[in-house]
Amino acid sequence: MPKHEKRAMPEKYMDLWQSAIAAFQLYWPNIFMASLAFIIALLRGIYTGAKWKRSCLEGSIIFFFAIAFGPAAATAGIPVEYATAGMAVVAFLGIDFSRDRLTRAVDRFLNKWQAK
Repeated sequence: MPKHEKRAMPEKYMDLWQSAIAAFQLYWPNIFMASLAFIIALLRGIYTGAKWKRSCLEGSIIFFFAIAFGPAAATAGIPVEYATAGMAVVAFLGIDFSRDRLTRAVDRFLNKWQAK
């Protein structure tokens, strides 16, 4: 074997690109909506004057929540359109605001549940 010739990987999968395209076609609505939620969070952060690193981090968190929330909503019987719209609302309001509201709602629920 010549010195500069590269060896083929033994575990090389020949249909990699076809599989990637098939997976993208299957999940493109979820990826598209998650990308839009990322853009909304990024622009909202920039508009409010946050540093770009914080805006990118918040947008990334929203992106991954949106990716995970779509299949979870479908499993729970909630239409995926509602799940992605909910993530867009969270992206628009911001993570801090949404976290505070969710914490208050859970605390009220637990207080009512413990009182019974």
